[in-house]
Amino acid sequence: MLATRLAVRHADADWLPDFCQAMLRAQFVEGADPAAPEAIDRALTVSGLAPHRARADAAQPAVGQALRARIHQAEARGLFGAPSFWVAGELFWGNDRLEEAVEWAVQR
Repeated sequence: MLATRLAVRHADADWLPDFCQAMLRAQFVEGADPAAPEAIDRALTVSGLAPHRARADAAQPAVGQALRARIHQAEARGLFGAPSFWVAGELFWGNDRLEEAVEWAVQR
């Protein structure tokens, strides 16, 4: 949940794509638990952030409220799992569908 809270809190940050990529790599390539503090700290460090500051920032109550709002938005759009990707109006769910999502995007 911490990684998700970080992404919600810093949705417009320049470092967020690097952080998300590092988290996905940790889970789907390295087999790491995405909730493990070590995996999150490593992704934060790779993204140029100080883990202790980022953790404190993500713990703010407003971040939890924003996360709940985004969950409701995702459910309203039909999302039911992670990772999920919307590409040109089409939903792709699961790491094994990532290549299909990229192909779909290229065809559009």
